[in-house]
Amino acid sequence: MITLFFSFKSCNDTQIHDTNYDYCKSLAIQNLMDVKEVQKIYKEQNGKFAASWDELEVFLQNGTVIYVKSVGTVPSRSVSPEERDYLVQFGLYERGQAIDYNMTEKDAYFLAKSENPAADLRGFERDTQNVSLLKTRFTENRAYGETREMNGFPQFSVDSLKYIPFTNAKEIWTLETMDSVKFGDAKIPTLKVSGFIPFSEIEGKDDDKEEIYFGNLLTNSLAGSWEK
Repeated sequence: MITLFFSFKSCNDTQIHDTNYDYCKSLAIQNLMDVKEVQKIYKEQNGKFAASWDELEVFLQNGTVIYVKSVGTVPSRSVSPEERDYLVQFGLYERGQAIDYNMTEKDAYFLAKSENPAADLRGFERDTQNVSLLKTRFTENRAYGETREMNGFPQFSVDSLKYIPFTNAKEIWTLETMDSVKFGDAKIPTLKVSGFIPFSEIEGKDDDKEEIYFGNLLTNSLAGSWEK
């Protein structure tokens, strides 16, 4: 009976360990994917990667991205002579110019803003605006929020992004950057974010650490270790 009890306890402990490991690894990967996305946007806007967690967090809290509002489609027709003459003021046509090709998106954009646009142009919009990076990609992104909820992850938090899961906010992902690495004929910024997750002991092996990371300081690759 005692042997059966300890056997059951051992199996139960193993199951709990495996469950914690799977959850921890999944959450770690999600967090690193989020960090990668923010870093890619940071690089697009600054020409390099954020070199510290403080720098990345400030950018995430205050940064913006361009949102393109697109409503309606460009009519499959050429502009009318009256529309052509209206578009002269925007440098798109010359008065009396032959009309021998279909309306462009730029034509439709200006015509839709006229005082009396044609019926097939009413409601047509093409506008860009700067919107909050944090809200658009994370806190107010419905699909993203539902994915986290479906996986049992806590709500997205800027403050917790740098911490390795299940370490009680004591272990931080190592963030490394280089601003000018020779790669072929060019010099590029590089990035690597890495860390060791808990619950990774493998029975029968001495190695009880598993490194999770993405990026490479010597190349332009941002591939994650989980993708290999």
